Amino acid sequence: MNIELENKLEDIVKWRRNRKTYRAICELLAREGVKTTPGNLHTWLKRQRKKALKAREELGGIELQPVGGGKPFQSKLTPYFATIKDMRQRRNSWVRIVEYLKTVGITTSASAVYQFMKRHCQRPGGLGMEVNAPKTIDVLAELDDIACKFITFGEKAVADMEKAQAEFIAYGRTMLADITALKKTLTNKQKQ
Repeated sequence: MNIELENKLEDIVKWRRNRKTYRAICELLAREGVKTTPGNLHTWLKRQRKKALKAREELGGIELQPVGGGKPFQSKLTPYFATIKDMRQRRNSWVRIVEYLKTVGITTSASAVYQFMKRHCQRPGGLGMEVNAPKTIDVLAELDDIACKFITFGEKAVADMEKAQAEFIAYGRTMLADITALKKTLTNKQKQ
C-alpha cells in the first residue's frame, strides 16, 4: 500500500492543496485501485512531511510548500441554528426538533442536535433556553405539540387540540373580563 501511495504522492499533495478532505482523497484513490482509510492516509502523509523536512535540513534549506489542512468541518445543522434555538426557546424537546429536521430533509439524532447546540451556545440556562419565555409561548408550544400528535394519533388529537384552543380562548376571555373589572374599579376610585 505504501508503494502505491508513494506513486500517488503528487496527486495527494495537489488534492490537499485544493482543500480535499482525506475521505474524498480516499474515494479518489479507490477509483484508481488504491485502497486506504482516511486515518491511515493522514498518518502516512504526516510521515512523508517529516521525511521531507528531515531531507530539507540535510540538503540545506530547499523550500517546500506546506500542505494545507483542508476545509473546516461544516455541520449540516449550521443553517438551522436559529430555527433550533427558537424551537428550544419555545420549550420544544430535542426529539420534536429532530422530527422537524426530518421534514426539511435532514436525518440526525436528538443527541447530535444536543451536541451541536452545546458547541454553539454560550448559555446561562438550559441549551437554547436562555430567555425566560412568556406564558403565551408555552401555550403555543403546547398547541404545536397537540398538532404534531394529530398527525400521528388522528381524531383523538383533534379533540385534544379543540379542547386546548377552547381553554386558551376561555382563559383569554377571563383575562379580558378581569382587566375590564380592574379598569372600572380604577376609574371609580379616580372619580372619588
